Amino acid sequence: MFWKRTSEWAKLAPSSPSAVKFGVASAEGYKKLVLLPQDPASEEFLTEVDQISAAATKPEVSENRFEALVADLEGAVAKFSMVQRHSIETSLGAAHEGLRSILNTLESAIESSHNLEAQAEQSSARLSRLQAAKSYEELVSGVQTEVIALNQAVKTHKDREKLIREVASKCANDLRGKLRVAEQAVKTDHLTQLGNRAAFEIYLANALAKVHEGEAYCLGVLDIDKFKEINDKYGHLAGDAALAEVAKRLKETFSLNGCSVVRLGGDEYAVLYKGNLVQLEAKLERVNSVLSKAAIRHESHTFSVHISFGVAALSRSHTQESAIQQADQAMYKAKRKVA
Repeated sequence: MFWKRTSEWAKLAPSSPSAVKFGVASAEGYKKLVLLPQDPASEEFLTEVDQISAAATKPEVSENRFEALVADLEGAVAKFSMVQRHSIETSLGAAHEGLRSILNTLESAIESSHNLEAQAEQSSARLSRLQAAKSYEELVSGVQTEVIALNQAVKTHKDREKLIREVASKCANDLRGKLRVAEQAVKTDHLTQLGNRAAFEIYLANALAKVHEGEAYCLGVLDIDKFKEINDKYGHLAGDAALAEVAKRLKETFSLNGCSVVRLGGDEYAVLYKGNLVQLEAKLERVNSVLSKAAIRHESHTFSVHISFGVAALSRSHTQESAIQQADQAMYKAKRKVA
């Protein structure tokens, strides 16, 4: 592809659909960028990157023009990084104010607790002095007054405790919500909404752990045959449509509990299947059968796709690397048959 003409693009391309098509989604320079769903700044950044990518991959683009586009991309990245840094600083400021509020509430509660203790001591002293009361009515009246005072002190203390719990609970829920959004964004492929490479590493580690507990898991690795030809003949947006169609069929087929489907990058996917090899191969053949009959339409073009896949039954001797390597080798063997 065009990005191979220079290493500069590999240094700059972010984890966006366009960058994934250039095969550089895992570039070191972009691990600090977090693209959040339904975030205007992230969407604006992705649009700008897609426009630069489209211009850079035109066959007629000159080297000088390409270098200028690389500089444009670098500027877009720097701008987006600045926006993110400002957003983080704003969030930290809000968190600081929230903590300050909690601290003030805690200090009030501590003060209230001290007041409660002091109130009890003062009451006890006054009740002791009631021993010198001159009448039964004076004694009863004095006790009632102290009971009312103590009850009010206790109620104030409880109200402040309740406030602390409410403030702390709200802050905790807000933080949980932000964490879920961030985690989802980090582990989700923007184009297909499948898990990405980061999610795959977690899923594979969990599957290998369950294999050690006696459960049967298999790994399938697959990619789209002649995907480059689709991009070259119909355009990259048609390639995106093909990627989305494959993702859709994989999700439909592997929707059972214990199964995970991810997009590793480019046109490559992986399936972690809870079951045996025969079942996994049969399901992947079924995906191919459905894809061959499904017409993918993009603008005035209609085409279908075919996948090649390789599978490996996970064993206790497998590491993540060896499991991926075994499935990869099987896939490349299958691809040679359709080349």
